[in-house]
Amino acid sequence: MHSCARTFGAMGARPLRKQFRDRSAGHAALQARRSRAMRTGPSTVMVTAAAGDEITVQWHNQQQIRYTEDNFNKIVEDAAAARQHYERIVDIAELRDGLRVLDVGCGSGELISALHSTSEVKDITAVDLSQKMVDLLRSKYPDPGPLGNDLGVRAVCGDGTDLPIYHGPFDAIFFNSSFEHMFLLRDALLKASLQLRQGGKIIISHPQTRAFVRLQVEQSPLSVVHELPDEATLNALIADLPLNIIDAADNSLGYCMVLQVPELYWLKWGTRFMAGEVVVGFGRGSSKMGVPTANINPAEIMEQIDGLPKGVYFGWAQLEGEGGPAHEMVMNIGQRPTFADGEGVSVEVHIMYDYSRDFHGERLRVVLVGYLRPELRFPSMTVLVDRIQTDIGLARSMLTNPLLQCYQEDGYFSL
Repeated sequence: MHSCARTFGAMGARPLRKQFRDRSAGHAALQARRSRAMRTGPSTVMVTAAAGDEITVQWHNQQQIRYTEDNFNKIVEDAAAARQHYERIVDIAELRDGLRVLDVGCGSGELISALHSTSEVKDITAVDLSQKMVDLLRSKYPDPGPLGNDLGVRAVCGDGTDLPIYHGPFDAIFFNSSFEHMFLLRDALLKASLQLRQGGKIIISHPQTRAFVRLQVEQSPLSVVHELPDEATLNALIADLPLNIIDAADNSLGYCMVLQVPELYWLKWGTRFMAGEVVVGFGRGSSKMGVPTANINPAEIMEQIDGLPKGVYFGWAQLEGEGGPAHEMVMNIGQRPTFADGEGVSVEVHIMYDYSRDFHGERLRVVLVGYLRPELRFPSMTVLVDRIQTDIGLARSMLTNPLLQCYQEDGYFSL
């Protein structure tokens, strides 16, 4: 039995007796504008203000701050009353000593208290939009110091989904009574996945049920923005993310969903083998980014990449007839959203080996074993190159593992 089911029990969600009508005449319009924001092209590294009448992140966050300030005492009291819930979800997370934790929408810090009392975690970053909440948290937990590796509780006032990269990476990210307040659910999950180490977990929880939160959405649509997703909806949200649902519960003890980045970023769609001719690409890899790529003719491998999301993969590559072990590689399948150069799908392979010759027209064999992230639109070439270097570093690290190295001399390369 899954740990959520063990800890939260196997009962179904408890129905709430009191029903509320939707008190906002503009509720449908607000949801429609958020829906339009979710459909505006490929995901971006940083969500920017939308044009026209679209709801912006900044406006949304101001509504969240106002909601917290207006309900400050009740939020603090409700959190204190839910102490057992916090202890349950810490137990579910199965955290060990030495792990780094992010608490998004930390509130008054009740989760941190549970982490201290029921786990060995000592490295915690707690983030809240409300300065008043952050001040309360700092009164309980003094700042550990200026060094990033000093153990303690770092309280940060800001958006927990847009933390600077130096705060991470994390081993666990908690959204406790905060996920329903996010601007865009899928965007929050994307950004969280990019902040996690391989094997890291996202824990989405609430001391009440989905039904309870649904009524909150109807009462306060400006602040409680989303219903908590059921398992099917959550699976749809993470369809192109390096995440799997490993535990799920929604019953009288509360709501809890646990997601995990696969160990070694293992390809959740299964290992893929493919081969195609190396064709002329866009000429940016070497000249502009310092990352040379070999472009495989996508028409030859459409069957092999069918069902795979556009994004960044890694594994092994070798020219046909080369012999010896294959080479480490990172591969992008996508439409290059950072550049305005057409809509066709391209397959670009960065081979971590210097052939010192032109091999256009030759055939390249590739084995995909891992998936790092979906394709993103970056605000500048510099940010794109930085992320590519991060991808290369992650791939190199994962490919040192014997479980993935066994594919380096797979018989497929000698066919």
